[in-house]
Amino acid sequence: MISRKRLEEFLATLQEHLNDLREQGVTEEKFDRFFTSEEWFDLFREALAQASRTRSRDRREYCAWILRGAIADSDRKEYAPEEYLSLMADLTDLELRVAGSLYRLQRKQDHKDMDTGERWEAWQPIRAEVGKEQQVDDNDLSIALERLAARGVVERSYTLFAGAPGLSYWISSAFDRFMEFIGDKDGY
Repeated sequence: MISRKRLEEFLATLQEHLNDLREQGVTEEKFDRFFTSEEWFDLFREALAQASRTRSRDRREYCAWILRGAIADSDRKEYAPEEYLSLMADLTDLELRVAGSLYRLQRKQDHKDMDTGERWEAWQPIRAEVGKEQQVDDNDLSIALERLAARGVVERSYTLFAGAPGLSYWISSAFDRFMEFIGDKDGY
């Protein structure tokens, strides 16, 4: 019963995305061509499996956005939807929410143009806001950030203070590209 409800919700969301693509001019011919491809079969099967296994509405939404992006990008092949689905499978629900919050808070900041001290100062209120938004304590947030760094979602930036390093995290260009692929979504 639970799995069925999750799948129904996922499929309804996907249907909304397909309707949006039609309104944007994607032709039935393009849909038919993609829906009969091996790529679609593999992507859809993986997204369906993830949608049925998770209680996270956000994760189901991301999977539907990935499928939407795969259809929209099917002629150009500029993105890697299989990699994005794999990333979704690797992230915990907390990590996914933290990544979405970081993206929303950092997307307009170019941390690469900042010196290390400026990055550190900019990071402190962001870290506090992410912890508050996600209702996670500092230790669990540190674990989530390290796991996100290990998966390439965020990049570590070190600042030295009297011999002791200060660590900040910034959305990677790879995750920025993923968010561009799914249409930005304003983060979660």
